[in-house]
Amino acid sequence: MDFEDYPDEVRSKAEFIVNERFRLNDRNQKAVEVLYQTSLICTADQLIDDPDSWERYEGQRQTASEFRSDGDMIRLSLKNLRLPVFPQVGIELQQVLDNPNFTAHDLATVISKDPKLTATLLRMVNSALYNLRQTVETVSRAVALLGSRQISNLALGTLMLNLFKQPANVRFDIQSYWRHCVACGILARALAARAHMPEPERFFVAGMLHDIGQLALLAASAEAVELIQTTIFHADMTTPEVERRILTFDHMQLGARMLKMWSLPEFMLEAVSMHHRPGDTEPGSPARVVHLAENMAKALTFGTGDGFVLDPFHEESWQAMGIGVMELDEILTGFKEKILYMTELLTPTR
Repeated sequence: MDFEDYPDEVRSKAEFIVNERFRLNDRNQKAVEVLYQTSLICTADQLIDDPDSWERYEGQRQTASEFRSDGDMIRLSLKNLRLPVFPQVGIELQQVLDNPNFTAHDLATVISKDPKLTATLLRMVNSALYNLRQTVETVSRAVALLGSRQISNLALGTLMLNLFKQPANVRFDIQSYWRHCVACGILARALAARAHMPEPERFFVAGMLHDIGQLALLAASAEAVELIQTTIFHADMTTPEVERRILTFDHMQLGARMLKMWSLPEFMLEAVSMHHRPGDTEPGSPARVVHLAENMAKALTFGTGDGFVLDPFHEESWQAMGIGVMELDEILTGFKEKILYMTELLTPTR
């Protein structure tokens, strides 16, 4: 269905929302225009599927205007924030990986100590994401099929996301956060595979974890997260710029502090600490791939909250991938259902 075929009222509302979300971007860039057109259709579908979404969006815009008027800086210290303790199984997993002579059996033994982690990994491995011809019933078999490095990265990422839960009495929609993270992971993996980068699974985990600093901030101060999200509605700034205006630090810095504290791989650290600054990294870096994946996810309407905006598209990162505009359209096509399916699969349960 072409965008012109939607009812006039739906098209008008969709154009308003999408123009707001793309306000920091230049539509003269061919890749940006592909994302824009995709976003129009996805947003129109959302307005039809959820008739209340427009009223909710407008209501939050009004709340945003009121919230900003009395929004003073929130005094939080990056150094003094209480961060979650990494689970014991994660520590043991890191110890195994630090041993140059570790075996697949060593890895499977540690992971199998955590039933919830084991169940999540097996659901993931048996999902449409991998399309394996046989059902995988044990961690040992998963390691044999996908490799120690891929399984360990997936395990570490899953452990980190399971550290957080929806706080009580807060408007922050944590489900939209999970969808955004899974979308970024799937799209980063797809980009890496299309560009023939080694170990595309690393990019899936990097995409899933890229905004983990936002979860840590939510756990530390729900008030700060609400103020940031409402301010973004009207600010001609990126999310990190708004965060630094309100807090003096951003979610990339907070996420990087967590990963350093837990001694997680440098690859993940770069994706978390630099994905809003792709121009300061090398071509093919995880930060650049995640930057592109995040903008693609937002174009598909998988952002956090309703007031999200797309970062200015980093053309150099895109060109360095060697992926054409037609290929971009192909990657976007059909991914929405896969993302929704994987979100249901990976959302932490309590």
